[in-house]
Amino acid sequence: MLSNEPFYGLHGPPGTGKTTVASVAVAAHLRVDPSQRVLISSQSHYALDNLARRVLKRCKDDGLDAVAVRIASHHAVAGDKVHPKVEHLLPERQASARVEGIQRTAERALATGQLRDGRLLTNDLKELLGLWKEQAPRIELEVRDRIRRGANLVFATTGGCTRRNVATGGTSGQYDWVIVEEAARAWPTELALPLVHGRRWSLIGDHFQLPAFDELSVERFLQACTESKDEELNAHGENRAAYLEAFNLFGNLFDKRATRRKQRPAGSRLVEPLDELDLQFRMHPDICRIVSRAFYRVRIDPNTGEERRYPNGWLRTHEETTAKPHGIHSPNVLARRALVWLDTEGVEDTNDQRAWKNEGEARLIRTLLERLR
Repeated sequence: MLSNEPFYGLHGPPGTGKTTVASVAVAAHLRVDPSQRVLISSQSHYALDNLARRVLKRCKDDGLDAVAVRIASHHAVAGDKVHPKVEHLLPERQASARVEGIQRTAERALATGQLRDGRLLTNDLKELLGLWKEQAPRIELEVRDRIRRGANLVFATTGGCTRRNVATGGTSGQYDWVIVEEAARAWPTELALPLVHGRRWSLIGDHFQLPAFDELSVERFLQACTESKDEELNAHGENRAAYLEAFNLFGNLFDKRATRRKQRPAGSRLVEPLDELDLQFRMHPDICRIVSRAFYRVRIDPNTGEERRYPNGWLRTHEETTAKPHGIHSPNVLARRALVWLDTEGVEDTNDQRAWKNEGEARLIRTLLERLR
């Protein structure tokens, strides 16, 4: 990740350590040059805040004094979309804390008649401290702007990476490195927002998970455009393949390797800056086997670019980490089992519903959780 410039792509299923790789890489990058500015983005607030906490912890553990800000709209903050543990990184919160600190320091000195270093206040110092206390609230906007411009770690969702939000600083708003996690879940336009602000780009994600859009609906719409008598719509339909490729931008980086390999000159030694993680540390082996068989049965060989199929899937498990007993003994059906199927046939309100929730299944799960021992 650190040795590939200006672009790098990393694909990995859940639990394979994508966030760990990113946090270690960012800390190592800043250790070499603390003046570098890094913009870190993700499609969702949840994933972004998780990554922010991991990156900042790694920087702290490595003794790095990084200046970080979390960019978010007032709507996102009010809607509890920003994790409480990173709210203090909001520029407005940081500016407010600094202004309040100036006022408290001035008040304390005026009340005690001396500075922190023990020096007694002269009349001139008393007058100056009085001015500080009075003027501090008026400079809060300037302090906020200075914090944004001085940060070398900026966290913002892909949709929040507008020029107004992140294009600050003495480098015309350009960042030395832009990292986007959950890249496979973002629309092409969402990806473009953070990427245009960087000189170097890294995309991290998993295109085997849910995409940003309903692929079948998009395909049906484009097919309808192809059959339309309207010339403008028909033109969009003729570009169907190009549209679908653009919509699956991240996935095509990995899935189209064979096509790109065939287009290269004979004898080309070009190595694409793409890596994949296939060892997961999160799920019990029994759970991983089902996930692997269901979603990860096809893989593009990184060496040949050819498609390979795996009957049991290619996602591996670090069993020393994941195979530990859960310790639950009641209900008996859960004892010594990592995975249990609950048959809801005949249970009230559990029939398939065209809705985002199923009241009957929710009650069943709640009852099960209440009986866990």
